[in-house]
Amino acid sequence: MRMRREATQRQGEIGVCAAMIAIAAGFAWAALQMPIGDLSLPGPALFPLGLAALLALAALVNLLRALRLPRAGEASVGLFERAVVVAVVALALAAAAFEAAGFLVVFALFLAVLFRILAQVGWLRAAILAVLVAAGAHLLFVRALAVQLPPLPFG
Repeated sequence: MRMRREATQRQGEIGVCAAMIAIAAGFAWAALQMPIGDLSLPGPALFPLGLAALLALAALVNLLRALRLPRAGEASVGLFERAVVVAVVALALAAAAFEAAGFLVVFALFLAVLFRILAQVGWLRAAILAVLVAAGAHLLFVRALAVQLPPLPFG
């Protein structure tokens, strides 16, 4: 049996919506393992349950839109094209290196690869953009929101 390597835009969008609904269901199930509380005294499950509901709603709206796309005459999208494979591999490597190498290094490298491959800009421009975006994200999450992210390995 030969594995199909292409999908239409409609099939891809339906697949992504199905994955989003499954993720929302998983988040909702995990949230329901904690106390919900009520509006006067919310429990730890309230916020993740609300986010799961919003994700499921967004996925359903997109699914309804995707189901209305025409079936015939669509261009196919390659599932194993170079850019897709590189993006998936870069994401896996970033996840593996996140704790050891720190947020700034990993996020900047990950963004540089994505900018280079997906936006098709040169390495220098990709690196400059990646460093600026990573620094901005660091300022937002660490400084403004006080989120603890893995520090640089050398400092």
